[in-house]
Amino acid sequence: DIEFQRKCMGKLDEQATDGKTIIFVSHNMGAIKRLCSEVILLDEGEISIKSDPDTAINEYLANSQTTNAFNSEAIDQYFDNDPSKTIQIKRIKLLNEIGQPSYVFNNKYPIDLEMEIEVREKRQDAYLGCVMYTSDDTILGGSQTNDLEQKFEWRKPGTYVVKLRFPADVYNAGIYRLGAFAALSSDATDRRDISFQVINGQPFGQSVGGSRRGALLLPLKWEFINSK
Repeated sequence: DIEFQRKCMGKLDEQATDGKTIIFVSHNMGAIKRLCSEVILLDEGEISIKSDPDTAINEYLANSQTTNAFNSEAIDQYFDNDPSKTIQIKRIKLLNEIGQPSYVFNNKYPIDLEMEIEVREKRQDAYLGCVMYTSDDTILGGSQTNDLEQKFEWRKPGTYVVKLRFPADVYNAGIYRLGAFAALSSDATDRRDISFQVINGQPFGQSVGGSRRGALLLPLKWEFINSK
């Protein structure tokens, strides 16, 4: 049960810091990322890759989860009409740099989220939001329409196209999931998830020994000043 799993993970956390070598076999990507310093990925009994956790997790997901999640139907999703929902997401897709629906994106370019929503009742407490997750379901960040002052009154009944841009040069290569939702106060009335892959197209996305670790690239400006 959940309590037993919690006790087991707590024990592993303790042993992971006492200097012993432990072989941990799991499909739990979050646990692997937290507990392991080196990962071996097996494919039909053969070693497929031996690397750091981030590289191995991305390889694992690319060969399993993404095979099922990424298909021609998943990149431009339509949903049946549901009159019971005050606000409904009718369509969701991610667009690449040339405006085409896709599930693979070069991090040199921005990623555009486009949704079609239907508002059936005017509610002042209505808002839209999205949450970005990494491959192990860690929350990377989110955004909501009530973060900023509204310039367009979309809460009136009607059908609207909603667009949101995720900037270039931010996301490291890997697998991500975007959860978009419509909500009233604190209760979600509709939610849709879409998975996608980011590939590295930036020279600063690489480091000695391979790709940089972590979900985010930070192309910050480094300044050097002669102290003399």
